[in-house]
Amino acid sequence: MSAFIVSRVVVHDKELFKRYQKEALPILRSFGGLPLAVNKPVILEGDKKWTLSTVISFPSEEKAKAFYDSEVYQEVAKKRRASTTTDAHMIKGF
Repeated sequence: MSAFIVSRVVVHDKELFKRYQKEALPILRSFGGLPLAVNKPVILEGDKKWTLSTVISFPSEEKAKAFYDSEVYQEVAKKRRASTTTDAHMIKGF
């Protein structure tokens, strides 16, 4: 069953965040991840602070979790944590 990592982001340091994105993409793909949407959201309800939303598809919940928990991703994720405020969660597909 597929799984999705969905995040809402406020970018504080654009240059550092761009480096994170460049480094994270090949790691993401190595776990079968596919970015479906990465864009400025149109916020219909809720907190209007988010400047970027992402939806990433994985072939399974196990692959999504393995990606997120991997040492190689967690090392790169330090750049994301330093350059953004992020709210992320994983949901199972149908």
